Formats: sequence, structure tokens, C-alpha cells
Amino acid sequence: MATTHHAEHVGSLLRPPYLLRAREAHGAGELTTAQLREVEDRAIAELLEIQEQAGLTVFTDGEARRESWRAGLLESLGGVEPASRTLRWYRDGKELSPEETLSDGAVAVTKVSRKQDLTGVEARFMTEHAPGTFKITMISASMGGMIWNRERSSAVYPAPNDLIDDLAALQIDEIGGLAASGVRWVQLDSLSYNQVIDPGATGRTRAALGPEQALDAAVTVDSNIVSAVKREHQDLTVGMHICRGNYRSSWMAQGGYEPVAERLFNEVPVDRFLLEYDTERAGGFEPLASSRQGRRWSSVWSPPRSPSWKPATTCCAASTRPPATCRSSSWRSARSAASPPAPSATSSRSTTSAASSTSWSRLLARCGGDPAGAPA
Repeated sequence: MATTHHAEHVGSLLRPPYLLRAREAHGAGELTTAQLREVEDRAIAELLEIQEQAGLTVFTDGEARRESWRAGLLESLGGVEPASRTLRWYRDGKELSPEETLSDGAVAVTKVSRKQDLTGVEARFMTEHAPGTFKITMISASMGGMIWNRERSSAVYPAPNDLIDDLAALQIDEIGGLAASGVRWVQLDSLSYNQVIDPGATGRTRAALGPEQALDAAVTVDSNIVSAVKREHQDLTVGMHICRGNYRSSWMAQGGYEPVAERLFNEVPVDRFLLEYDTERAGGFEPLASSRQGRRWSSVWSPPRSPSWKPATTCCAASTRPPATCRSSSWRSARSAASPPAPSATSSRSTTSAASSTSWSRLLARCGGDPAGAPA
């Protein structure tokens, strides 16, 4: 019997060298914004072609218009200024030096606002050029505490939650605008749960709240955002991505979903979760049994950006059937460990796609993975 499967790319695709050079030239004042847009258009067109050849049916621009996945902080938000970051990143058991990590920190200094409709620019291009359904990705407002600073923000936002409330209102409005323009798929990146999943991450992220308070705050904000959006746009698919951090094969948190599973999987009403798990760093499948929403859970093959990638590394998507492309021994041995609830008749949004090994190899090469590990 043929297996129906669904595959999505999660996160950024590697920017081609000519795009990186163009972004540097734009930052130096040697290239206009219009000229940079032309280079971005070229890069995105190439990324779309690779995804189509790989057999994907939900497309992304690979976040090629953004300095990083967190774009929106400095590029799209008013009321913020650049700030040094205090996050710690690890690779091969060692903490990376500041020179090796991200430097695009920001801090709120006045009331936040939207100064640039970056996701609108992305959506307009994708509407015209995507070969099928596409999604827009954005950082969840529940992570807004990362731009709150006691010394620089408290005059206008006495506490992190005051800032997050404003960011959530802006995000609800932004997603509403995207939906009104025809966007039917949105992915929220919500890594606030890492400070609960990994107690040791407190201090690497935002330590203003204890674990229980942090979980309550994240669930409340994410639930409010998704609920408000779905009330007005019921046909909009909203997904949520949670990982332990991924930057040049480095990470910033570790631990399984046990501390957050009961509330996260039952109170945040997204259509699908895109999760990192079934690894030593992210834990196993067992916490998925906490879901009482009748979701289908599946392992989605998702190579990290490392030459040492092994097939055991997986992500998770809710509301799908097991993908035919995921054939690692880790999936076969762990697929029944969580004993997930029986799937509902209407929960699946799966689509069928086929991907040749050549196409997967091309996609892997662009993602920075190991073509030799592509699924058969």
C-alpha cells in the first residue's frame, strides 16, 4: 500500500555566495535596496526550483531576504536598537567564542512598531513565483523577552511581558494582513520553551522568569496569537517550529519535551508542530503521547548543516502520516514508543510527493547536509 506523506523545509536555506556579497555591499552603501531585492529574487527563484525538483509541495523562500531567521527585530521593528548578545552556543562539547556566533542582537528602547513590511514583500514575490502552496516563517512574539533589557527597556516596558503584549498585537495584525493577501500557511518559530526544557539554558536566554512562569507565559502568548488569527482566518494553516537552536551546526539548549509537553501540545492550537526530537540532545518520542488532540505524529527527515549528519536525526510534524522518505532505523524502532492517540478522520493535511535521490542530493547540498545520506 502506498504511503501518503508530507514534507516541509524548516528554517533557512544557505544563502548563495553572490547573495552574501550583495548583502555586504548593501550594508556598505554600495548597493541600493532595489538592487539587493533583484539579487534576492534571483536566489529565491533558484531555491524554489530546487525544492520543486526535490518533490516538496509546500515552498519557502529559504528566508533569503533576511539577515537571519530572527529578521523582524532590527529589519522590521521600530523602537529597537542594536545590542550585544549574551547567548551561548555549543559545538562538539565546546562553547563557541563570541566571534563564531550570531551578532544581530537588538533591544527595545521605545514603544515597538512595524517599520517595514518584510513578510509582505516575501509573500508578494512568493504569490507570483512559488510553484505551489507556500509558507511565511516568523519568530513568535512569545520570544519577545529576548529584546527586553532592564536598563534600556524598563522606562517604556517595566517588565518583559509588557513588551511581549505589544509584540503579540503587532504579530496578530501582521499575520492577519498576510492572510488577507492570500497567504494560507504560516510558521511560527517559538524557542521560548528551551528555557524550560533546559534549565541550564537559563541565563543563556531570558532569566527574568522561573521555569513554571516561563512555560505559562510562552503557552499563554502563543495560544492567544494562534487563537486570534484562527478566529478570523480559519482556512489559514498555522505551524509552530521548536528546536534547540541551530547555527552552523551549533546549538544552545538540550533536553526532551517532557517538561512542556502536557501544556504545549494541548493548549497551543496550531495545526501542526515541527519539532526537533529523536536525538541525544532533543530526547525521544515519548512526550508526544501527552497530546489529547487526536493529532497524527510523524518523523520528518531533516538534516542539520553538518557533514557528520546521520539518518537518526529527525524532526516532527503533527497531523501527517509517516513519510515514505523517512526510513532510518530510529524511525522504525521509535515510531510506536509514544503510543499516540488514534488519528481523527479530518486531522491530516498530507499531500503526496515523490523525490528522486538526485533531487534530494541537490537539496542537501544547498542545505549543507551530506548527499550520501539522502533517503532512497
